[in-house]
Amino acid sequence: MNDPVLEPGHRQSVSAPTSNAIEAVRMISEHFDTRTRINMKLALDRVCRNRPDGEEHRFRRSVAENIIRCALAGRTGIGQLVDAGERAMITTRAEQEPA
Repeated sequence: MNDPVLEPGHRQSVSAPTSNAIEAVRMISEHFDTRTRINMKLALDRVCRNRPDGEEHRFRRSVAENIIRCALAGRTGIGQLVDAGERAMITTRAEQEPA
């Protein structure tokens, strides 16, 4: 199967991954089993869906970082990961609001 990102002349709608993003994917793959990775993805999607800013990179990154920290601490259940993501959402919104 051809990867459209690698085909010459293909236009991407998003920028190519940076070395930091590639390193993050590698770290996640090495540190977490398949079930945990699935739970992390589900938690990110659950927290971000139906949110007005749920598709914004900064917002998703903040949520994902908190989910990763939670999983690194050994809390890998879907409920724990969703809670961690929602805490990040609250923190991100508080930082964006003017004082």
